[in-house]
Amino acid sequence: MPAQTPTFPIIPAETASAVTAVFGKGNSYVVIGDRLDSLFAKLDLAQLDRSSARPGYSLLIYALVTIFQYHERLPDRRAAEALRSRLDWKYALHLPLTHPGIIPLALCEFRRQVWHNPAGLRTLQDALEAVAACGLSPLNGETPHEASGVLASICNLSRLEQITDALCAALETLAASGPDWLLKTARPHWYDRYATRQLLSNLPGAVPDQLALARTIGSDAAYLLGAADDAPALAQLPEIQFLQRVYTGQFDFIENEARWRLPFCLSCSITS
Repeated sequence: MPAQTPTFPIIPAETASAVTAVFGKGNSYVVIGDRLDSLFAKLDLAQLDRSSARPGYSLLIYALVTIFQYHERLPDRRAAEALRSRLDWKYALHLPLTHPGIIPLALCEFRRQVWHNPAGLRTLQDALEAVAACGLSPLNGETPHEASGVLASICNLSRLEQITDALCAALETLAASGPDWLLKTARPHWYDRYATRQLLSNLPGAVPDQLALARTIGSDAAYLLGAADDAPALAQLPEIQFLQRVYTGQFDFIENEARWRLPFCLSCSITS
């Protein structure tokens, strides 16, 4: 009996060789790569993005990267970097070692398509369940979300990274352009919180924790922007202007409190 023709490309030889040298067979990403056809060939992958003519394999890559970044709590930029650099992800997706990856904004756009498409959400849910059967689970034992919760959690992570990066860049610029002003203005905890971008090394996966962190960062950004209003030359710096755009896109200031604007995916596509 002839062997069944694979639905997806086979694992490139150089990727298989590299992964065999580094990972054991118990690695969840290796298991997914070994079972890619049996797990996903029967899914109606076209439902993930009905506005696109992209083949199912291309859409599966976006779906699995979305799931992987959820499990590892990676915002879009770090997920795109992981796809470019990590052997285990390339093996799971049957990609060559030289695959250039995808741009972070494409992950946001994929989420938008699935979010507004009930059939796409069902297909992503099926993919989530297939991945769970391979042993891939969220960090720290967090309870897996349904597909809509996965999309919202990832969007929150990317938005948290964006506002944190914008605030850090503003503080670095102010340290160079107005050090005396910043010394008088900065809150005592800012150095530990933002100087080394420690917040970005362990972003929370649970939505309540994400909301709490957003309130903290939003409060700091609002304070800095309010103080900069009294220093017009500093307020016109590009980094301060960008922080203002990101803050305005993500937050409302109500009753002297920065409130993160929900629901999902309102501002993660802001660019500098």
